[in-house]
Amino acid sequence: MTDQWLDERIDVYRTQYAGTKIRPLRRAVPLRIPELAYVRDAIPRILAAQRLLLRHFLTELGPEGTLAFFGVPGGLSRWMAVLEDPDADAPILRVDVLPLPQGRARVCEINIDSCVGVAEAADLYRLEELRAGRIPQQTPYEHLAALVGQELAKLGGDKVCLFDWTHYQASGWFTLDRLKDTIAAALPGVEVFLANELGGVERVDRKTVVFRIFPSTDAYSDPGLTAELFGRAGHVLSDFSSDLLSSKLWLAVYHDERYRSLLTQEMRDAIDSTIPRTVKVGEPNLEELLASKDRYFFKSATDFGGRGIIAGHSAEKGELSKRLREAGPGGWVAQEKCAIAPLEVHPLDAPEPVRSVSVLGLYRFGSQWSGVMVRAAVDTAVVNVTQGSLLGWGYET
Repeated sequence: MTDQWLDERIDVYRTQYAGTKIRPLRRAVPLRIPELAYVRDAIPRILAAQRLLLRHFLTELGPEGTLAFFGVPGGLSRWMAVLEDPDADAPILRVDVLPLPQGRARVCEINIDSCVGVAEAADLYRLEELRAGRIPQQTPYEHLAALVGQELAKLGGDKVCLFDWTHYQASGWFTLDRLKDTIAAALPGVEVFLANELGGVERVDRKTVVFRIFPSTDAYSDPGLTAELFGRAGHVLSDFSSDLLSSKLWLAVYHDERYRSLLTQEMRDAIDSTIPRTVKVGEPNLEELLASKDRYFFKSATDFGGRGIIAGHSAEKGELSKRLREAGPGGWVAQEKCAIAPLEVHPLDAPEPVRSVSVLGLYRFGSQWSGVMVRAAVDTAVVNVTQGSLLGWGYET
């Protein structure tokens, strides 16, 4: 009966807050991965390495050349604080981690952006905690509300605007209702409202903290509206510095001997022990990479949401060569494949647990870690929620 009760609550939650692309796990996943703690400890050293190298690129190439090197269009550069101050805060990030045998873990991506999504999956675990009579852990959205509260206090503000584009409302993802409710409950007397490209920006003023949910691809479609939003707001939480800081080319730069000499030994150790070897794809190494394609995942430098990822072992060599040669901005990187430890997960619509290939998401808001999200794929090596992967939460044992 307990299973049925929880299944019903999860299904109601999905109906209330989510769309058709969300396939929830019916139970949280126990994680016996002690190296997750090491990953969290390593991230500040990796971010320090990134900022040190960013100062090098800005000195050598200038802002425009740096953006071009990392495959980032320059149209939003006026809203990239790190171009002027490489040490500017990265308030929101999600580190995507691969679980390996013997409790080890490796970082496959570091996403520094307010767009990192599906943190609502924490509520699926919260339902289990409430049913068992335990005191629930704080969720990522509660940590986000605390971060918003800090910015409001600095500003002396009294309004929070959640700004997104309308085409996401029917995209099959989570809605913004849960986020709005969480922030409103955490900040009594603060007006929390939704806005989009069709209306609401006129309510933003100098006492408003704007939480930018939309990616830069939408901002490029209407730079005038973006300028108005940033111009009106007292503070925009996470500017478009994220486009530069989240380029997957950083993963290759960290392993490039031309740049490693600039780093401290502590930084190099943090990189080498957590990030699989990654290289930029180009003419000098393309044939070699194609010949050993089974060893790599190929990733487009600037795509997000899992759309620009190719598993080398399942790709036809000719088609892979064509895609890599037709590279978009920033090109492609090749990341060495890891031997991922399968996790047993419980799909909501399956009677028994199934083995999966999983990617774990470690959220951080300000200095507060908040995780672990579990994305699980059953019949494919590429884990992508937009393509049907399962979604849930994990807890460390």
